[in-house]
Amino acid sequence: MDYRRNKSEVYLHLVWATSARQPLLTPEIEHAVHRCIEHEARKLGCDVLAIDGMPDHVHMAVKLPTKLSIALLMKQAKGISSALANDLGNHEVLFRWQEGYGVLSVSRSHLPKVIAYIENQKRHHAAGKVWSEWEQTEESLPSPNDAGKFFCWVSRPEDARPKAPKPGTFCTRPRNKEETFKEE
Repeated sequence: MDYRRNKSEVYLHLVWATSARQPLLTPEIEHAVHRCIEHEARKLGCDVLAIDGMPDHVHMAVKLPTKLSIALLMKQAKGISSALANDLGNHEVLFRWQEGYGVLSVSRSHLPKVIAYIENQKRHHAAGKVWSEWEQTEESLPSPNDAGKFFCWVSRPEDARPKAPKPGTFCTRPRNKEETFKEE
């Protein structure tokens, strides 16, 4: 009998923050919280490729299994780890994660770069060399006053066309190939 299963290589870079970006992941609990998150992700079927962060946020790179949604992964990882942090921590406030999270898909060829970025979080932050797109846990949405404009999202500025707008700016759409994006 020939057994087969779905072929799937979905790599994700996830980032989420403590409530109000409070520095609640103290050195005393950080390792235990990261191991708890990693254990929960593995229990759900993920291959955890990297996990690290700062006192106010966590980054994790995973290979997502076919039967797991990103939302369920984040719900479980955040829920169990916040319970552990409250049990371990000596916080004046209740440990909570913010409601949302950021997630970016990652190609296999870019995995080493993403893993290195995650594993060297403290060094990147100390040197002021963070990649802002990889640190965001929320995105700004256009307001009704921005009619006729659209939000330009360039995921990798180094690969963008030379005349492309800066990531995260509002632009007027070009009318033809010769025109470029006009930043507002």
